[in-house]
Amino acid sequence: MGFWDKAGREFKNAVEEGCRAVRDGVETANLRLRLHALQKKTRGLMAELGAVVYGMGNTPWENPLARPDVQRLIAEIKKTEADSEIIAAEIKQTGKK
Repeated sequence: MGFWDKAGREFKNAVEEGCRAVRDGVETANLRLRLHALQKKTRGLMAELGAVVYGMGNTPWENPLARPDVQRLIAEIKKTEADSEIIAAEIKQTGKK
């Protein structure tokens, strides 16, 4: 086996390893972008929920949890939080590769 054969194999291995690292970096970046978008959506839903409950201040005897719009917002917030946890776990797993 000649020097150039060995050098060629080493170069090929280095390029493949570099490509894997770039793919992993891009995958992690995409996951972080999705996580940020979900967190932003969650904050927006919480603000909307707060506005609905605040608007009910004129009728303090009304239970906010009895309103369908409040229930819908709470369900959406729970879903975005669950989705965020899944993506955070994927990011953590990608970092271990």
